[in-house]
Amino acid sequence: MKKLEQAGLTRSKWRMPSEKVCQILRSRSQLSEEEIQALGEGEAWGIVYGLPGPPPKPKRTVVCFTGFDDAARAELEILATKANHHVTRAVTKSLSILVCGPAPGPAKLEIAKERGVEILSAAQYLEKLAGL
Repeated sequence: MKKLEQAGLTRSKWRMPSEKVCQILRSRSQLSEEEIQALGEGEAWGIVYGLPGPPPKPKRTVVCFTGFDDAARAELEILATKANHHVTRAVTKSLSILVCGPAPGPAKLEIAKERGVEILSAAQYLEKLAGL
């Protein structure tokens, strides 16, 4: 403390938390402005790290369309996006639904089956969307 005072820093100047930690505490804690300003930098960060993290983002349905002509695929992709589904062109680990058209890709079908992905026709997918 003496070293800080010798450097010209009064107790109020070195004790106050930085603006960054103050902003975090204002947005994520129930502390008043006076309580925040009374904290030291280390105390303030200790509180921040003790706060619960933000809630997890809701898992989006990931959908892939295979075996459709360009126009049909585009129409289905628009409907999927409006339903807040994430559209992908490949069978990924996070894929939820594979929607098959008249000429589905055999490799996509095989991988989707191996991974336990829900496989639907376009009509089944549209019914599912109607039920949301």
